[in-house]
Amino acid sequence: MKLQQTLRKELSFAGLGVHSGVFVKIVLKPALVDSGIIFVHDQFPDEWLVVGATVPLQAMHATVLRQKSWALSTVEHLIAAIRMAGLDNVMIEVSGEEIPIFDGSAAPFFHEILRAGLVEQGLVKKYLMPRKLLNFEAGEGKKIILKPLLPEQSIGTFDCTYEGAFNHCFLSAKKISRYIDQVVFKENIAPARTFGFLEQLPYLRSHKLAMASSLGNTLVFNADEMVNDNRIDDEWLNHKILDFIGDLGLLPYTFTGQVEASQTGHAFNRRVIEHYLTHQDDWVIVS
Repeated sequence: MKLQQTLRKELSFAGLGVHSGVFVKIVLKPALVDSGIIFVHDQFPDEWLVVGATVPLQAMHATVLRQKSWALSTVEHLIAAIRMAGLDNVMIEVSGEEIPIFDGSAAPFFHEILRAGLVEQGLVKKYLMPRKLLNFEAGEGKKIILKPLLPEQSIGTFDCTYEGAFNHCFLSAKKISRYIDQVVFKENIAPARTFGFLEQLPYLRSHKLAMASSLGNTLVFNADEMVNDNRIDDEWLNHKILDFIGDLGLLPYTFTGQVEASQTGHAFNRRVIEHYLTHQDDWVIVS
């Protein structure tokens, strides 16, 4: 059985928030066993954001967590990197209200966490698994189906089938099925940048969103072509999977089980966390 892990040493990140355009800094610190993932704001040190105890806000373009006096936006890439690196317990000090965007992917966080190193903490790692089939559906083909592990599957397994589609010549319906482990995440998912449509940029900026978006951190499409080039195959779809992993990572423990999902987004993914907090009997902690 795997043991819980925390960071070997502190780790700092600083950069622009993609929506605010403001320079922000975060510091990841080792944390005690069984403490989980905790965000602490330097201006409100007594108001912790504890992952697994907070339902994200209804937001379309990022995953946003809120405490009484402060909010934190665009946590999804960092959370995905933390979960897939195997980091269980970490204190994250933040100086602003957004996580840095860097190149629009999870790769900078993932690689730096692994480079800093993890240490085992002596207690068994906990995973969270659905006790039965859980089905979340909405219009426009949005769905998430979560299932328990099969008897022959090992605890920690994350089997994912994801389908995405947009009304665009480069983003038509496509499905990916794969077992997601650290190697797959490193090669196929972590490097996938956020993507957007050029014609939407004026609208977003008029609402104070995407203020720091650029060709350096966004895979951009216009009406009939890609403005910049793919970094990896099916980058847009792999980024949808990255966002989904990050949003699922807001459960209190690392998810294990089977997933079928299609057409999801941050505002829809939040329903999984909401369900956990209101129907905890439908979930089981395994190790």
